[in-house]
Amino acid sequence: MQEKSSIAPDTGNEESHSPLVTVIVPVYNVEQYVEQCLDSISSQTYRNLEIIVIDDGSTDESGRICDEFASRDSRATVIHEDNCGLSGARNNGIRLSHGEWISFIDSDDYLSPIYIETLISTALQTKSPIARVPFGKPFTDGQTCTLTNSIKEVPSPTVLSSQQMQKDLLYQQYDTAMQWGVYERWTLGDDPFPLGLYYEDLATLYRAIHRISQVAMVECREIYAYRMRSDSQIRQSFRPVKAQSALKVSEQLENEICNWYPELAAAAASRCFSVNRMVFAQIPIQEKQTRNIIWQRLKRYRSTVLIDHEARTRERIAAFITLLGIWPFTWFCSVCRHIGLMR
Repeated sequence: MQEKSSIAPDTGNEESHSPLVTVIVPVYNVEQYVEQCLDSISSQTYRNLEIIVIDDGSTDESGRICDEFASRDSRATVIHEDNCGLSGARNNGIRLSHGEWISFIDSDDYLSPIYIETLISTALQTKSPIARVPFGKPFTDGQTCTLTNSIKEVPSPTVLSSQQMQKDLLYQQYDTAMQWGVYERWTLGDDPFPLGLYYEDLATLYRAIHRISQVAMVECREIYAYRMRSDSQIRQSFRPVKAQSALKVSEQLENEICNWYPELAAAAASRCFSVNRMVFAQIPIQEKQTRNIIWQRLKRYRSTVLIDHEARTRERIAAFITLLGIWPFTWFCSVCRHIGLMR
């Protein structure tokens, strides 16, 4: 059941309502974008920030740009480290943080000046340990992405129970990316992001939500500019770790969700089917063993998804196609990838 809050975000400028927010920015070879990202954080109307920039072994000019930024903003600290991946960089940032609240920002994105103010004031007023937006405003290089700078244009938040939020995430009504929110530090636990895996956000967010009773949602995408890059990690060509990640993350999610929320078993099956479907679509035909392993996992979930009227239409269609066999499903995935429908 969704509970609608009548509280609108305020300025968050009163000292008693200004806890320290640590903004963690992992950086890896984004020299074209990182300055715009960091400047947008520095320009936030919410001023009580600690900015931790993790230069994760960049081989371009990203590290130098980050150092120059830190010289201009005394709230910023730059850590240069050997490449350990997004999960490792985020975990390191959490360990170094001093804030009561944590926010993760991707270094190729940028923010409206009211982004942190909106989320932290929402969290405080609704007494929610997590406050999120459903997604960012997507754009590609060469496009102009205009964000709102007016707090008056931000709608009042909706307060969801943790179970309702889990359901909405599993059915992909909301995205699981961790950069879409602010989190009380304790909700994340220690080293929450799994090392060496894709889908680290999917593996992390539902566990954080399980620790709390409610989440505040602000239905406004126009305060976070989300850059769509063809060379981003999740859009890169197939690597065996993608299949390993899909199998491990979906197995963990299914086991824990079904244990914690038995009534969400069908929703968990839908999400697990989706992540394995996306990976199957990328696996080269010659990778027969890997294809067969993921195929068996899809068959495990397909009956549940097929009869689940709350599952996304694309998942139910895909589940139906699996009944025709692996080769018709392979053709279906190829066509859907070509027209951009496999997300």
